[in-house]
Amino acid sequence: MISLFLAGAGTSLFKDAKMIAVMSPSWILGLTMYVHIPMTLGTIAVLPADTPHTLKAEYMDQIHITVRPDVDIYVLSLLRDLARNPEYIDHMRHMKMVGFGGAPLAREVKHLLSSFTNVQPAMGSTEVGNYGLKLSAKEDWMYYNFDPELGWRFLPFQHDLCESVIVRHADPEKAKTQMIFHVFPELNVYHTTDVWKPHLNKNDLWLYPERTDDFIKLRDLTKMNTLHVEGLILKDPRVKACVMKGEGKKVPFLLIELVDQETSVENATEELWPMVEGISKQMSGL
Repeated sequence: MISLFLAGAGTSLFKDAKMIAVMSPSWILGLTMYVHIPMTLGTIAVLPADTPHTLKAEYMDQIHITVRPDVDIYVLSLLRDLARNPEYIDHMRHMKMVGFGGAPLAREVKHLLSSFTNVQPAMGSTEVGNYGLKLSAKEDWMYYNFDPELGWRFLPFQHDLCESVIVRHADPEKAKTQMIFHVFPELNVYHTTDVWKPHLNKNDLWLYPERTDDFIKLRDLTKMNTLHVEGLILKDPRVKACVMKGEGKKVPFLLIELVDQETSVENATEELWPMVEGISKQMSGL
């Protein structure tokens, strides 16, 4: 059985299992897959010899066909490309769980995958290490499940949003297990700059991670959630990547990378502008 470690506090989806290692070993998730999981859970990390430096959806589709993993974890761009092809999705329907990491997964992709498997986030950073997220119930596929025993707390940010922080354990022995306070020994509270919305009824479940720096304040003091706008633009099949910025500017600006890189700037602007205008009207409530 092919598996990977997602839940925190020493738990795992499957022990003594084989997993496909598709994350870069320079990332915290890659380090977890190559080193932490095999050492602690007895898994065998499998890296195909012909794995390209930049993984493509068609390559992962062949992995799904030939290796038939039970569980795997993906970067968002790869998972989004897989979700855009119904045939690729058909080849994933045997999987017991699909994991993702790096950023929030688009709602429509999560909804598609959750129709046939469990969808779970993995999260971490170089400074903190593995965030130790607990596995959530299938119906809670939109939420991240934090373990308060690892020091996670949530402080008010604005309106109904909270910022996640890690609080140093009062017990020195427990504090030794918190990697962040080895990196910053002078701190007692570490601010992640990730911003969350709490579940209405369930403790420790949090919706749609954003970052404090995903909010820009324009010259007229209008505050905008750039991550939300980027998500709307990424729904367009012509768009490969998108970044929105504009702190202190009169109006925000967009950087868009197209799937078809042969398209001229002039043609791209003409083709995409109606979509951008539509999102602008949607955001302004017009």
